[in-house]
Amino acid sequence: MQVITVSARTGAVIVRAAAAMGVSPGALRDLTGFDAASAADPDARISLELEAQLWDAAARISGDPLFGLHAAELLEPGAFDVLEYAARTAPTLREALGRLARYNRIEHDAAVFSLTHGLVVIGTNATNTGSGEEMIAGVDWLVQQHASADSLYFEKLDLGAIATVGYSQGGIGAP
Repeated sequence: MQVITVSARTGAVIVRAAAAMGVSPGALRDLTGFDAASAADPDARISLELEAQLWDAAARISGDPLFGLHAAELLEPGAFDVLEYAARTAPTLREALGRLARYNRIEHDAAVFSLTHGLVVIGTNATNTGSGEEMIAGVDWLVQQHASADSLYFEKLDLGAIATVGYSQGGIGAP
């Protein structure tokens, strides 16, 4: 069976975001075995399983159920190198997402993106989404990104066409 891998930079991004939220990088290393220094090699890869362990551990230790969204807010320009450059220099959000879809294998072996009618999709890995807090936080984050001159989404979203959807408990929480 082939192991799916992602760039070790992704692991380093998680560790940096967790550290900014007060989580010791050593604690994450002890729990997962990931050493952020390995990301200095641009060709270094980690398993998708290890990436998931890092996300889970960082969210658990930080006590932040929206850790992924807050980690995205902390991203520094250039964190994803040439892939980010390709997306950031696109004239429209559609073109940016198209470039991400085309070149994403640089960062992730198996993630597949497709563009349909200009949708932006945000998901949650929370186990209790019935309150809708995660969905509202996701929409609020997109609205903030639309207004931020430093954001990839700056003035590229149609804020009049926002919808949420969920299944089971997520359906209850879809405001």
